[in-house]
Amino acid sequence: MAAAMPHSRTTPPALRAAALLGAAGGLRTAMPWGALAVRGRVGGGLRRFVPLTAVAGELAIDKLPQTPSRTSPPGLACRLASGATAGWLVAGAPGAAIGSAAAGLSAFAGERTRAALGRRTGLPDPLIAAVEDLVAIGVALAAARQAADAG
Repeated sequence: MAAAMPHSRTTPPALRAAALLGAAGGLRTAMPWGALAVRGRVGGGLRRFVPLTAVAGELAIDKLPQTPSRTSPPGLACRLASGATAGWLVAGAPGAAIGSAAAGLSAFAGERTRAALGRRTGLPDPLIAAVEDLVAIGVALAAARQAADAG
């Protein structure tokens, strides 16, 4: 597969895809890339293995107690970059801005929601994180589907 190039035109479906990819990236940094790989938008053959492996690793590492906050400067920077790059891929420069903004919003919202659910329910954090994983996967796959519909 050739190198990924952004869409030449920015359409509402492409902008929605950029926002959803960014939101997924705010929850799990590698998630947009895993979803795009599943839909054949990035990678091909063995190159598809890299983003899917990154997603699997992140899903496991996220459950460890020593994993730093997603809103710490390095974690947040990676999420913003992931959202921006995925957004650029599906909707060019406007998609990059939208993807980055959505990643930042979902990083903070996800962190606060996860903490609040833990306090209110008493459920163990890894269980809440696993539910958050499912949300991130669903958002990312919806985004990749939207990107495919956009062209």
